[in-house]
Formats: sequence, C-alpha cells, structure tokens
Amino acid sequence: MDGILRRIGLWIMHGWPGLGRVWKDGAISGLFVAVGFAMLLNLSLLTTWAWSDLLPEGVRVLLWSVTAFTWIIGWVDSNRFLANHLLVSAQDGQLDLFLAARGEYLRCEWGRSEDLLCSILHENPRDVEARLMLATLNRHQGRVPEAREHLRRLQRLERAGEWNMEIEREWRQLGLLEASSELDLSAPEDQMEIEADRRQAA
Repeated sequence: MDGILRRIGLWIMHGWPGLGRVWKDGAISGLFVAVGFAMLLNLSLLTTWAWSDLLPEGVRVLLWSVTAFTWIIGWVDSNRFLANHLLVSAQDGQLDLFLAARGEYLRCEWGRSEDLLCSILHENPRDVEARLMLATLNRHQGRVPEAREHLRRLQRLERAGEWNMEIEREWRQLGLLEASSELDLSAPEDQMEIEADRRQAA
C-alpha cells in the first residue's frame, strides 16, 4: 500500500507544475506556479462544463490551449528540476563518503578508507579525487602496480587536468618507492660481495 501511495505522490509531483519545487525546496515561485496552474485548470473546467454560456467557444478553446501549454512547460521544468535534485543528492552522498574515507586515511585505517573509496568509484568511476586518493593509499601500502593503474586511469579523465600537480607528484613518489625497493633488494647481494672480498684479502 505504501509503495502505491508513494508512486501516486511521485506522479503528482512530476505531473503538477511547480509542485516539485514546493515539495523539495519550499520555493515560493513553485507555489505561485502550482496555484496559478490550479486556477487556470479550474477556470477551463468550469467554463467548459458548468458555465459553458459564460465564454464563447473560441475563447474556451484558447483557454484550454493555454492550460495545456502551461502544463507541458511545467511538466518539463518539474522533471528537469527533480532530476537535478536527485543528482545533487547523490553528489552530497558521495561527498560524505569521500570525507569519511579521508578521515579513515588520516587515522591510517587504510582498509576502511579503501572500502569507502572503492564504493565511491563503483558509483562514479570518473571521480577524480577518489581515484587520486586511492592511488596514494595504494602507494602507502606498497601496492605499486595498483597505484600505477589508478594513475593511468586518472590521466584519461577530462577533469584530471585540474589535478596535474598532484598526479605528477604521485608518479614521482612511485618512482622513488620503486628505486628504494630495488636498492633494498640489491643491498644484501652487495654485502655478500664485500664479505667475499674481505675473505679473499685475508
């Protein structure tokens, strides 16, 4: 029953000019549009069926035409407004997730931060900030191939230009990390060669 009532409410909100703006934003302009459309519709109905002698046929046709035109314009505006409202709500939800992920990152709760960032990217794979943070997180965890992949994907996005400095810094940090891990791997071999040279000298 609740689902049916909800669908009816959504249908009315989408179909009645101005009502979506009143319901979602409490906009006075939406109230004026909704009330104005109600008056226009009532006038058209009354002059057609109750007081049909009040206005000539041509005026009644013109009145219905204006009512229909107003409804079409209002319907398009309501649907555009509600679609934008849903988009903004989704973006607000993603911003909340991003802030939570950043908080977990700063507390070094990297697993939790990664989960939150991955859920953002699941919803919106083109989220530049979330992907950049995930690349940084992977670098901190020593997961260089994954960090590189995120940076490559990042550079293909059109909004990545705003973050060029940070992306370049991440590439440099990855390069340094790889160089230091190569040094760490080669250090035991160098130590063994030094020990062998000492033994030969002795």
